[in-house]
Amino acid sequence: MANWIENRFTRETRLAEGADNLWQKIVASIEECCDSFNEHYRHLGSAHYKATNGHRIVVTITLFGSGSLAVNRTVAVDFSRPQCAIDVSVDGESTITFPMGSDDSSVFVMASEGSMVVDDFSRRVLEKSLFNKP
Repeated sequence: MANWIENRFTRETRLAEGADNLWQKIVASIEECCDSFNEHYRHLGSAHYKATNGHRIVVTITLFGSGSLAVNRTVAVDFSRPQCAIDVSVDGESTITFPMGSDDSSVFVMASEGSMVVDDFSRRVLEKSLFNKP
């Protein structure tokens, strides 16, 4: 039977080994969401995904306004390997940090209400910027 030190070490090791894989799943989810938005909501605008390096992605969103006016949004998502955390900012405003965590079987993104699966995280990162004009 493992004691709390063994359990802690196991969780920390799992997090260190699984953080990169979780990041890749997040990148893929955000890219898929951009593609789906462009396919199903092109009447509202467009979302373009760009990986600027292995630890940063930027989503540029253009929402159509009335007449010829358009609203542009930029969502930056940065993975910090040393901190095992993801920083998100919209339009260069204040950054929200989402730490990664692990349990006995998985690695996940943390939020104030608990852990999130990848799809919930991409929704949290993109939904307001895609569907609400500032």
